[in-house]
Amino acid sequence: GVSFIADPGSYVYTADPRARHLFRSTAQHSTAQVDAAEQNEIDAGTPFIIGDQARPRILAFETEGERDFVVAEHHGYERRAGGPVTHRRAVLLDRRERYWLVEDTFAGSGAHAFTFRLHAAPGRETRVLDGSTVEIRDGAEGARLLIASLDSIEGAALERRWASRDYGSREPTLSARWTLTARAPLTARWLLVPVRAGEDEGARLELIAQLRREAVESDDRASLIVNS
Repeated sequence: GVSFIADPGSYVYTADPRARHLFRSTAQHSTAQVDAAEQNEIDAGTPFIIGDQARPRILAFETEGERDFVVAEHHGYERRAGGPVTHRRAVLLDRRERYWLVEDTFAGSGAHAFTFRLHAAPGRETRVLDGSTVEIRDGAEGARLLIASLDSIEGAALERRWASRDYGSREPTLSARWTLTARAPLTARWLLVPVRAGEDEGARLELIAQLRREAVESDDRASLIVNS
């Protein structure tokens, strides 16, 4: 019953064009960004119009007793001067083991700066546990969400952001951020593990370690979702 990751909301429309631009930007959302570019072109002077460069589409969706997964992609980064990139994201929910696996695949070419963000819900305590793991905590109940890079991408950091739950009001929050400069094609994988209040943390950390070992053993960062 606790939200740990949340959409930032809209805040305002024509009352503040600059804030409207910020709240609908790529960097304000829980997604991957390439070369600090927008997925769709945004003009601050047209608060109700946005570009259609991304053209997102769902490639697969399956739901069964203990596992659900969805795969989708968009084309918003195919106009990069350093080489076109297509971003595909797969998300697996494992109900039995209680975790989400997020897999970002970038098909294309060239060297790029990749940034990955997950935005904490307002009112949550957020901290970096180590170079590749972030914890979001509900201070009242003690429940937590651990977010780990399965590929041990270092440099986890926290960014100051805003969230709006009601029109015209906003409150500060934090975004977990990982950055990586690499060549496409590239695959990066993230594990989201909830820890109930009072639950044994050791068992949940061992789950992260186990899935990290499986990620290392997989051939050429092959899909842990579609191929599982």
